Formats: sequence, C-alpha cells, structure tokens
Amino acid sequence: MKYGIGSVVLALAATGCEITINTKGAASGDTGTTEPPITDSTAPVASGDSYGGHTGIADPDLDADGSPASLDCNDADATIFPGAVERCDGFDNDCDLGVDDVFAASIDATAYNTVDEAILVAVDATRIDICPGSHVVSTTVWDAGELRLRGVAGAEFTTLHTPPSSPLFRVTASSLVGLRGLTVAGDPDPASTSAALIVNDAATLELEESVVTGSAAGGIHLEFVGGATLTLLDSSITGNGIREDAYAGTPALPEVGGAIHAVGSCAITLTNSTVSANHAQRGGGIYAYGSFYPGTITLDNSQVTGNHAEISGGGLQLENADLYGVNASAITANDTLGHGGGLLVKRSEVDGVEVSGNTAVYGGGVAIDQESLFDVLPETTLVGVTISTNTATEGGGIWSEDEGILHMTTAVILNTATSTGGGLYLSDPGGNRGVTANGTNFGSAATYDDNLPDDVFAAGVVYPYDGAATFICYTQTGCE
Repeated sequence: MKYGIGSVVLALAATGCEITINTKGAASGDTGTTEPPITDSTAPVASGDSYGGHTGIADPDLDADGSPASLDCNDADATIFPGAVERCDGFDNDCDLGVDDVFAASIDATAYNTVDEAILVAVDATRIDICPGSHVVSTTVWDAGELRLRGVAGAEFTTLHTPPSSPLFRVTASSLVGLRGLTVAGDPDPASTSAALIVNDAATLELEESVVTGSAAGGIHLEFVGGATLTLLDSSITGNGIREDAYAGTPALPEVGGAIHAVGSCAITLTNSTVSANHAQRGGGIYAYGSFYPGTITLDNSQVTGNHAEISGGGLQLENADLYGVNASAITANDTLGHGGGLLVKRSEVDGVEVSGNTAVYGGGVAIDQESLFDVLPETTLVGVTISTNTATEGGGIWSEDEGILHMTTAVILNTATSTGGGLYLSDPGGNRGVTANGTNFGSAATYDDNLPDDVFAAGVVYPYDGAATFICYTQTGCE
C-alpha cells in the first residue's frame, strides 16, 4: 500500500513561531485502502513513521514542558509554553502573541513593572534584563557586589534616563556595575550638576555595546576616593556637555571631561570604542588628573574624535596620567580655542597613538604645559606617537612651554602653523628647560617642507630636521 505525506503549517506571525503537523492520506493515483489520519495523541503511528523523530507519537511534547507541539509556540524550549511567566528576554514566553508584554524588566522568571522595582530587590550577582523602551530610573547607590543590567533588544531600542541633576548609578565600596546593550541618557538641562554615571571607592563600571549620551554635566565621573576602574567594550560616549550656543548663550560646558572625568589613580580601558562629540572647558573628551598617584588610560582599537574644549585639551587633558594606545588607536579631529587640539599633557607619558587632524591656537596636535611640583622637575615622554596633519597658530604639531623636560621618540610630520613652529614650537617661559629628541621623524629630508613653515622653532631660530632627528633644544639658547 502506498501513502502520501502532507503538511499543515500554522504560522504565528507575531512570534515567529511555526508549527508543522504531518497528516496522512492516499497518494495521488493510489487505488488501495487509505489509512485514516490519527486523531488520538496517544494512538500509535504506523511502524516506521514518526513525529519530529519521536516514533509512535502524533503530537509530542519535545521539551517536556507539559504542552504538546500543536499548542507550544516553541517546543524546543521548556521555558516557553502557554501559561508560562512572561519574562523580559525578547521572546514570547507565554505564547500569547506578545513579546515581553507590559513589563519593564525581569530577574530570572520574575517580571517587574519598572526598572526601579527590579534594582530594589537586586543582590550580589544579580542580572536584570531590561525590556525595550524608554525607562526613567531613580539614582541607585550600588555597594552590594556585582550587578549587571542587559538590554535584551540592544542599545538602539533600550534607554535608561537619569533623574534630574543625578546619576543613574553611583557605584562604590569595591562593587561592580555592568551595562550591556543599553543607552544611558543623562540630564540635558544646562543647570545639571551631575554626570550620568559616577564611580568611586575602588569600584568598577563596565560598559559593553552601550552608549552614554546627552548629559550636560558630563558622561562618566571617576572620583578620587579609593580610585576607580572603567572599561568600555564596543561602546561609545557621545554628545555630552552642551555647547554654549545650544541654549541661547547660556554657559553649559562642564568644567572638565565632557565624556570622562577621572581623578586619582583611576584605570580606564577602551576597546573597540569611541569618545566623540563631547564638550568641556578642559578635556573635551577625557580629563584625567592623577594627583599623587598616576592614572592610566588604554586605547585598544579605539578613537577619541570630534570633541571640543574651550580652554585646553580638545580630545584629552592628561595631568600625571599616562596614555597607551594599541591597534590603530587615534586622537583625531578634536579642537580647542586654547592649548592642545588633540592633547594637553602635564607630567605624563603618551605611547603608541596617532594624533592627527586636530586644531588649536597653541599646539594643534599636542601642547606640553608643565610646572614644577614641590621642586620636582617635571618630565613628559612621547614614545611611538605619530603627530601629523594638525594645525595651529603656533606649534602645528607640538607646542611646549616647559619648566621641565620633554622626551620624544616619535614622528612629527605634515603639520602646519600659521605663524611659526610647524612641527615643534618651543616657547620661553623664562627658564632654560628643553626638549630631547631621539630618532624623531620630522620628514623624509632635512628641509622645511615636511612641516610648514618649519620643523622646529626655538629661541627665535628655525631648524630643519629629517627622518631620524636627534637633538636637544633649549628655550633660551636654541637647538644643538
């Protein structure tokens, strides 16, 4: 006897679930007796026939959740079945054609109407899933271990709004908060006095696939007490600090650190991340002040770009804080109305980054502005840094006004000064400090053409240098 196999397909369009029910009937042209379809879910199927690989079961329960495949919108997942508790996980858990229903967040199998409710019951090692939407959240002081929040639909569809003049989280007491797939929207009011996120007392903030934006008083503040740790992975801090012209001339720029303000021995790591379009008086993108204990910033395939500072450090301002770059990390297209379009550096080391396309009045790429601290001679070091295509009035590449020493093993090429010191401008603050260059690349030949109008300006004299320049320049006596 011959048998034909047909299918009935039930599609639940709202959930993406699809159920296929096999039926039996006579094959076309068959003149024999037809086996009737099986209607009892407990009745045996003809030998050799099966449903989903389960021989002898017409309507199986493949995931053993108590609901047969004909009713279960996902019979491969035991947490999904008619009548299940709806969770904020991006799936239709209860097979009612709705995803996440009216909830804002969930912890395991418990749903909450607001994000605040979920945070209130969180303990160490809690993960909160945040449903898509725009959520207004109260400030939380988190000091209870590890807390992680995940936007199930990603940062594009899930936003947490901070309260007025308050952070979303103040992470403290060596605790950790991790944010993944979320947009944190800070208070845009020019009168706001708080960053969107605050970390102190040896605590840690981790951002993954997340965005911090719109905070007039700055994106993230790492406070001095006990140091702090910040890590960004595939994330961005953008559009924080409000330009004066955004509110009809109302001063609104944060004093320091439009995106990140770090004080003390803080450790900041950016991987595949971006700091862009932020604004401040000093340190348009990042301001790091190490005080007695140096802070560190590591850029791994990351960019600081398009930030603005009114006074100094368009991209970054570093004071006793070291910057390390790997994997094509760059500081580009930042600007300031004062010193250091890309960076302003004091008593710090900068290693392995590209500094290009930045603009300033003094030091289009880098400005060195050091002063003695407790009679200790300050030093700054630039190692493996490419400083190119920057523009300034004085010091297209580097402007240095030192009471200390600048050490360079780097490349300074194709920069422009509209006055003088296309590559390096060494100002005279009244002392006789200087710059030490060891194998610094000022271009392909000993001409003035690689940086415009000249390579080095010191003590009223211009100097041409080539691709492996080694020299010492003094503010009062010139270069030798």
